[in-house]
Amino acid sequence: SASCNTNTSAIILMTVDPPTTVSAQPAVNTYTCPNIPVTIGITGSGQNLSYQWQLSIDNGSTWNDITSNVFYGNYTTVTLTVKQATFAYSGYQYRSKVSGDCGGGSSVVFSNASILNVYSSPTIAVTPSSATICAGTSATLVASGANTFAWSPGGLTGASQSLSPASTTIYTVTGTNTATSCSASTTVTVNVNTNPTTFTVSGGGAYCSGGMGPAVTLSGSQIGVSYQLKLGGTNTGSTVSGTGASISFGTQNSAGTYTVLATNSSSSCFATMTGSTPVSINPLPSMTSATTSAVCSGFSPGLVLTASVASNFSWTLGTNNGAISGGSIASGSTLNQVLTNPSNTTAGSIVYNVTPTSTVGSCVGATAGVTVTVNPAPS
Repeated sequence: SASCNTNTSAIILMTVDPPTTVSAQPAVNTYTCPNIPVTIGITGSGQNLSYQWQLSIDNGSTWNDITSNVFYGNYTTVTLTVKQATFAYSGYQYRSKVSGDCGGGSSVVFSNASILNVYSSPTIAVTPSSATICAGTSATLVASGANTFAWSPGGLTGASQSLSPASTTIYTVTGTNTATSCSASTTVTVNVNTNPTTFTVSGGGAYCSGGMGPAVTLSGSQIGVSYQLKLGGTNTGSTVSGTGASISFGTQNSAGTYTVLATNSSSSCFATMTGSTPVSINPLPSMTSATTSAVCSGFSPGLVLTASVASNFSWTLGTNNGAISGGSIASGSTLNQVLTNPSNTTAGSIVYNVTPTSTVGSCVGATAGVTVTVNPAPS
């Protein structure tokens, strides 16, 4: 009989693992500033990939796996973190060992190396390195060592700053190198000394010419502070040391406006005391009316009294020749007493000693004699 051939076939399925590759390499150079964390990353492709970053400190001759959690992070991932990149790290090289499955086995490839470049930090200085001011004044400080500067507190920018804090303040100055973006900071202290406490100037007033002037006083004072009296802005007299209580600058005989400047003896901080006080001099009146007059017996002289300034007048009686009667001690603006001469033949006289007293300041002027001749009445 005839024989038949039977052909059979089989389908074989083959799984081809993708090759392990680094599809995105790290930058040839990685740049950072001292102590600033920096990352280096790759992109791997393949099956079941794992990563191990490595370090070479001899220009790529030898490589060691990174295992330190202190200085590095994420060293078994696609992105390595260099936590503390000091200037000593500059020139270190980093690469990633990428492992993946391939045909039931494993495949290992290495990324290109990235060279770490650590810039130097700027050195920031401030001139002067500290300052001391009085409250309400300012100090100019200048920073150097970088391209741009930021000051805090205050949010100020720029190398030169005029600072006038209300109290002692520590400023942080951060300088940045614009070419590298690296920054560094320093601090500077502005010490603020308080000004003397203000007290009130008092005393003063008017006095009569030739007399004793009024005293100028201050309502309080501080120990360690000296007080200078000023007349029209110019120093007058010696300074007076503070006692912790009110003080006096003594009597003042010059007319004008008095103020007081207080100065701290240790810090030289000063303050003008509150207010001012005037001293004025009232003139003494002098008699300007006639010093002689003549009347007939039985009449008054009617002499109006006048002086160099508005005044009131008082008088006493002086020499009486001829037993003139009718005169008496009195006051007023006119000599109007009726005078009598007992003689029918001989003229007599009486002297009024008149003293003027100014209406402003009650200043007493020199006494002047007014002689009134009393003629006998006709027979």
